[in-house]
Amino acid sequence: ATPGTPLQAQPDAPRFPTSQPNFRILSQTPVMDEDLREDLGKIFGDDGNFDSTQDNCMYAEMGLAWSSAMGNNELLVSFSCNRVEARGFAWPHPNTGMKPNTVKKLSEVVQKLFPPGT
Repeated sequence: ATPGTPLQAQPDAPRFPTSQPNFRILSQTPVMDEDLREDLGKIFGDDGNFDSTQDNCMYAEMGLAWSSAMGNNELLVSFSCNRVEARGFAWPHPNTGMKPNTVKKLSEVVQKLFPPGT
């Protein structure tokens, strides 16, 4: 892809199975680093990172997926709408809007998971 050109997923690209619309997965990586796992847990586990001031939209630029005894779970993250959406599990917090500092912290983790130029 050339700079400024959005990535185009192939028609048969994998998708988040529980999301509607059925968002395509353009790139994926396991989170093996314990520090990054802990960072994600702190970000998504603290209800102080979320509030009710977000756009009423969902365009998932990122998602987390994992399996549990209860089935498949997905957490869709929309940076353009500053909100998250839980699929397959009950979101533990009263709000789904990401505060500006939450977006900043999550963006830093994403840069470590998907370094620029990879």
